[in-house]
Amino acid sequence: MSCRTTSAGIAVALLLVAAAGGCDSPAAAIAAHSTGDFEGARREILASSLEGAKQTERDRLVWLMEEGKICLDAGDALTASEALAKASDWCERFAIYEPKTTISEEMASVAVNPRMRTYRGTYSDRIQVDAYAVLANLWLGRTGQAAVYANRVAERQTDAEVEQSRQIAKVEKEIGGYRGGAVKGMVSQVRASQAMRSLGASAANGANAANAAYLDPFATWICAIAWSATGESSNLERARVAFSRAAAMAPGNTVLAEQAHRNPFETARSRPQVIVLLEAGRCMSLEQIVIPVATPWSGYNGIPIPVPVEHPCNIAALSIASAGTGAGGGAGAGSMAAVRTEALSDNDAIFMAQYDRMLPEIIFRTALMVGAKAGATVAATQATRDDDDLQLAILLAMSLYQALTNEADLRSWNSVGKFTQIAQIDRPPDGRAAISVVGDSGAVGPAATVELPEGSVVILYVRSMDAASTLIHAFSIQPPDSVEGRMAPVSVVPAESNAAVAVRGAS
Repeated sequence: MSCRTTSAGIAVALLLVAAAGGCDSPAAAIAAHSTGDFEGARREILASSLEGAKQTERDRLVWLMEEGKICLDAGDALTASEALAKASDWCERFAIYEPKTTISEEMASVAVNPRMRTYRGTYSDRIQVDAYAVLANLWLGRTGQAAVYANRVAERQTDAEVEQSRQIAKVEKEIGGYRGGAVKGMVSQVRASQAMRSLGASAANGANAANAAYLDPFATWICAIAWSATGESSNLERARVAFSRAAAMAPGNTVLAEQAHRNPFETARSRPQVIVLLEAGRCMSLEQIVIPVATPWSGYNGIPIPVPVEHPCNIAALSIASAGTGAGGGAGAGSMAAVRTEALSDNDAIFMAQYDRMLPEIIFRTALMVGAKAGATVAATQATRDDDDLQLAILLAMSLYQALTNEADLRSWNSVGKFTQIAQIDRPPDGRAAISVVGDSGAVGPAATVELPEGSVVILYVRSMDAASTLIHAFSIQPPDSVEGRMAPVSVVPAESNAAVAVRGAS
């Protein structure tokens, strides 16, 4: 009787542990954001009922990343800057002071699932956190702080390849040495599966040298803008190099080529400029698939693996012109020919490149989890072979526990766009710009007229989830004036004067 009571207690305890692994998530906010309801997503992510979940250290960083990006997309640059600043600090903490998972995390990861490990952010996450912090601070007029985050982006890009190379080597050593290489065969089986082979082909098609080297073109470009805005000679040189590097990472982008040739802030000293940044769609996220693998402990087991899933986007570009220009680009008196945004960064390719680097570790950690539970089940079955009832109870409890907890870690940054594009035009004489969405079919949608704020450099940040849901934010940066051959610090129009315009697009 006591044995049966004990087994029942074990089963209940296991179920409680499994239940404890779940918690509130940003799912509702992400759902709203993915439909283009940016303000609804902002309200959802800032709901007071979620404060407790946000304080859970295991998920703290991913909460902050989502909060920062969602608020930025909705036009709440102040809240975005605060959340991204905290996220950056956590990234710094994990990069320098706590780069390794704790023993308790590792044990929980094996006993429950990899979701029990603290989310430390990928190396690409850390670069993008600081890049968006640059954008938020430029928006608020904090050019000095924007330059600080730009410096941090540069450091992250320099360190990322070295640090992850070390991590990859460490994991490969662990895989080869674990139980005489028993897990190595499992890793090979998963990578050789049809699902992984097709995924690998997609990764190869999407990745390029820039992505492989962690040189996010958007991050590099926004740093160049921030350094230019300070007007300091040393930063202007850094900006020149960054514009050139971004141009090399996005060959064929004539906007970057021109900016590398002549700093847009320098151009704006004689001709006021409008710089357009489009971020469209939704970057890849993770979903779970189960791959059957022959294990050394209990025959075939299903290994739950997170795999990237692509989200379609029906936007090809933006068309920008003065308000007097027709959608087709015909220029009348006092108007200018329409221009289109050009490709800057492919965030899906960046996501895939990062995933490919992490895949061996993902498989290894998941295999350890499945193996530990399968091994425990076998051991428990053998230990209770003289008591059929107890053995059945143990098997039922362990089977249910595995069904509840054998899950992949699907945490990633879901509010980042699928791609970014840029354009640069002379400020229209009447201070009004017409923005149209160009659908993937080539159709140009109706134009939204944006009243540009005063300033020699105006940034239009356009966030579009699809061709039918687009929000335009406008803010102004005054370029430096020449002082004894050097460019002086800038002044910026306060964020309170920024414009937000909704536009309906073409499909």
